[in-house]
Amino acid sequence: MSGGSWNIIKALTDLLPTDLTNKRMLDIGFGCGQVTHVLLSNSGRYAVPYHGMPYVLGIDIDQSNIDFAKKYMPYYKELLVRDATDIPYPPAFTKDLNIVICTQMVEHIENKKKTIEMIKYVWNLAPLVIFTTMDGDTRKTIETHKSVWYKKDFTKLGFETKLNTIYPSSVLPILDFLSYLRRGKRITRNIIAWKQNF
Repeated sequence: MSGGSWNIIKALTDLLPTDLTNKRMLDIGFGCGQVTHVLLSNSGRYAVPYHGMPYVLGIDIDQSNIDFAKKYMPYYKELLVRDATDIPYPPAFTKDLNIVICTQMVEHIENKKKTIEMIKYVWNLAPLVIFTTMDGDTRKTIETHKSVWYKKDFTKLGFETKLNTIYPSSVLPILDFLSYLRRGKRITRNIIAWKQNF
């Protein structure tokens, strides 16, 4: 996993409740599912102090990600192939949710206005809603990024926010260093945006 992924896991660890027993969690745009898998498997450099396991639902636009999660990611109990901006979601995926997470996905959607509508919709789905994305324009260095996000985009929507700097990882130091040289600044930063109403 990259330094950015560990950064996200640490941010989620700080925000999630310690007792996840029977919580219903929706993971939007989960990709290959590595963040949720590492988070819930209590592995990696950040020991996760959780009790119990949530019931995890996943939405992703890519059928290959759904197939991979079905085969290798046991934490996902229900999966749906769907464009995350196609709202509203089916009732089975929004009923009695406790937590919604959407990590490093919104920057991959070109239509920012439509994405903001999705964020406003998701805002009301659960007592705890967490988004993470890269801060600033990374489109020149990361080809799959289609839109630019800043901390103010989320604060305007009423989210609490913070910025986390991503430092070079011990796993991929050469790639991180090249990324640093190409951007001409200190690697990059993640936006952590959350809304909680416990």
